This record gives sequence, structure tokens and C-alpha cells, in this order.
Amino acid sequence: MSFFKKHLFSHNKDYQMAWFISLLIGVEGLVMALICLKEANLRMVLVSSAYAFAMLGTFAYINITKKLSPFYVVVYIIAFFLTIDFLVDGGSEGFGIIWMTIIPLFSVYVLPYKSFFIMNSGVLLILILGMWTPLKAFVYDYTVTFATRFPIIYMVDFLFASFLKHRILLTEKELSVQKDLLATEIQQAALIQKTFFDQDFTHFSDWEIACRCVPMAGVTGDLYDFYPAKGKGVDSLSGAGIFDISGHGISSGIITLLAKNIIMHEFYENGDIPLKDIVQKISDRFIAEKGGIDNYITGILLRCKGNKIELVNSGHQKPLLYRINGNVIDLIDNTPNAFGAIGISNFPSTFDSMSFEMSSGDELILYTDGIVDCENEEKEQFGYDRLKQVFKKAAGFTAEEQLEILYHTLADFAGKAAPEDDKTLVILRKK
Repeated sequence: MSFFKKHLFSHNKDYQMAWFISLLIGVEGLVMALICLKEANLRMVLVSSAYAFAMLGTFAYINITKKLSPFYVVVYIIAFFLTIDFLVDGGSEGFGIIWMTIIPLFSVYVLPYKSFFIMNSGVLLILILGMWTPLKAFVYDYTVTFATRFPIIYMVDFLFASFLKHRILLTEKELSVQKDLLATEIQQAALIQKTFFDQDFTHFSDWEIACRCVPMAGVTGDLYDFYPAKGKGVDSLSGAGIFDISGHGISSGIITLLAKNIIMHEFYENGDIPLKDIVQKISDRFIAEKGGIDNYITGILLRCKGNKIELVNSGHQKPLLYRINGNVIDLIDNTPNAFGAIGISNFPSTFDSMSFEMSSGDELILYTDGIVDCENEEKEQFGYDRLKQVFKKAAGFTAEEQLEILYHTLADFAGKAAPEDDKTLVILRKK
């Protein structure tokens, strides 16, 4: 299976078609050569072997170079050669009908636009010259009826196939325009989102912070935020959060804008009540304001008061807590009473707070599932153990350096595997 991933599925549809057809016709030619050899038809053995080796050679070449031009040239040569061979040696009318089906209709999907017209026009010209001109004296003695109608039927098939080819081209152009339009809209939405989320978190006197979001495709459904303590001249951090909106694309990206505003407002407006009650208010308000939209939010909201941390995990990935004393890093399990996520309508969710203290040099690591669920080309997940190992080894570096180490490690692990989710990471180191 890894062979097909490397040589076939990782390339565009034109390469996939050339790869598959060259291999298929090459194998078919070898099978035909063996059958003809058994029947002692040496002429057909030579013909079948010739186009079989030509296609297998092309198959090997495009695998090595990834260039498709030789494939199209070999297809031309085989089509012209077999057409001439059919004219000279003769064949049944049934074979002619099969040939008319294979060349015009089959090549609609095999060849690019210009190559399709060049090859079929060439085959039609050979048939006309061989059956309707004085050159027919040098070819097989076909019946008048067959020689008259064969090029006409081929021409009709060619015109029908040309109509199909043209419609396919128009459809591809329309899809390309829509794709470009969508890409532009995603780019604009990503810029708006980035501007809206832009925040200076380097000035806090009590925390060193590093964070990054790598969207799967432009707009992200992940959200992180930091809440400075209120008051003139205050530069301490009162809270932070990381959240993951269900779904992907522009819709979830828009929901992050709504979620950010709701979470920040409720955090500041209800600063004196337990954090679990604030999360409940966030959930209730999100349900009311999102209307009939199905998106929900998993996330972690935390409140900082000196060395004491209050944290609510609403269905999100377990955070990591690194203790500098003992060089220990562990997952923070949720409380037994916590259940559900933010904003799920008609479904009871229970939020619960937990508290712990952090000393100078300790780190709290928050992340979305795109980090631990990141897969390599063998569909193996990055997982929690690798995540813990990375941060334990990088403990002596700054928070920003740790961030770089993690994302480089993820990139090396994933290789050429396509991303399937946004990857967001927040590192909070107590000063």
C-alpha cells in the first residue's frame, strides 16, 4: 500500500491516469503475447510484445521522472501503429467497432485536451486515406460497405467524444474559478481572523508565554486568548484559555470570533464567582447567540491569582504540567464530575473547577487535538507520550524555543502526510 501512496495517490489525476493506463496496457500486451504464442501466431506475438514493452517502459520512465510527455507520445505511436496494422492486415467489423469505442471515448479521460484532438484526428485521417483514397489498393480488401461506413462511424464517435471533452474542459474551468474564489475568501477570512486575534502577550511580569496556531487550511477553528488583570499600570495575567470549535473551514472560523467575544466578556464580568460557573454562563450565552448552528466548543479556561491556578477543562485535551523541581511532567486529569463541552444544545454538560499551585520555572502546556492526533504517512499518531518527551527534553530552553522544537518535531514526524486538523499550542511558564 505504501508503494501506491508514494507513486500514485500523492500526485495529480493526470499522473494517476498515465501511471495506471501504462501499467494496465503493458500487462495486457504481455498476456496477449503469451496467448498468441500458444496459438503460434508469431505476428501477433511481435505486435503485442511491441506495445507491451513500450507501455511498460513508459511506466518505468514516468515513475522515475514524473514527466508525462513520453506517455502521450507512446499513446500516439501505438494508436497510429495499430490502426495502420488493422488496415493492412485486415480485421473483423466487430474489432473495428471496438477500436472506434476505445480510441475516441476512452481517450476522453486518458489524454489532455490538445493531445485528444491530435491523436483522434490522426487516426481518422489514416482511416480515410486507407479506405477512401487510391491508397486503399495497398491495404486489406475490405467490403465496400465496411470501408464506406467505418470512417463515418469513427467520425461520429469522434464528434461525440469531442463534445464530452469540451464539456469536461468547461466544467474544470468553472471548478477552477470557484476554487480560486474560495481560496481568496479563505485568505481574506484568515487575515480578518488574524487581525482580530492579534494580541501582545510579551509584557506580563509574572508569566513567560509562547503560543502558535498552525491552521489546516487558512482559517482556524482553534482559539487562544489571554486576559490581563484590570487596573491602571497592572501588567499581570489574570487568566488564559484555549478552545477548539467543532468543524473546519470558514464556518468554524467565524464561530471563533463569536466565541472569543463571549468568553472574554463573561470572564471579566464574573470575576468573583467560581470559574466553573463562568464557563456555564459562557455555554448558556453561546447556545443563545449561535442560534440553530450546531457547532460546540471544547476548551480550557484558567484563572491566575499569584501562584494559585484555577482551571476548568470542558471536554478538551488534558493539559501538561511541568514541575521544574524534579524535572517531572504529567497530564492533568479532569475531575470525575466534569462532563460535556461548551454550547451543546439539549444536552447536559457539567463543568468543574480544579486548583493547583505553580512555582517559578513551572510550566503549563495547553494544546488542541491537532497536536496529539497528528498522523504520519503510516497513520501513526504523535500521541501524548511523544508530546511529554519533547517538553521534558526541552525543559531548559525558553518558552519560544520549546515552541519551535515541538513544531519542528511534529513536521519531521508527519513527513509528507497531509494535515487533518489545526495545531495550536500555548506554553505558560511561571516567572
